[in-house]
Amino acid sequence: MSAVKRIKYCDALDFLENHLPKEFTFSEAKVSTGGRRILIYWKDEIQPMQDGKLRFFSEFGREYLGVSNTNEPHIEYIRKHLEKMYNALLKLKAVGKITEISFTVDVALSNINWKEKEKPNLWQQFS
Repeated sequence: MSAVKRIKYCDALDFLENHLPKEFTFSEAKVSTGGRRILIYWKDEIQPMQDGKLRFFSEFGREYLGVSNTNEPHIEYIRKHLEKMYNALLKLKAVGKITEISFTVDVALSNINWKEKEKPNLWQQFS
């Protein structure tokens, strides 16, 4: 029998409200098939608006029929998003659009209030 694996996760709203790098903002948008999705945008001072709309950066998660795929994002999901943000900011810094980046991935991850839970074992779940 293998050892139980544990994963680190956080509350999505806590991450978005308290740990999202200052160069970004977020909002929810309705999906035509029902539900909502969480979108991350550039702050206007980093990438100016086009036609009065914030510039889209990436999708953070979706919710269908009250079930969200990102209520409790795990550490690797958050790391992936932070790395994508950091790399995009590095490109802007290289062309002189910004002078500094407000975070590093490792420091941002260390500031999040992580919780732990057992990682679901799909083999046992469906056997």
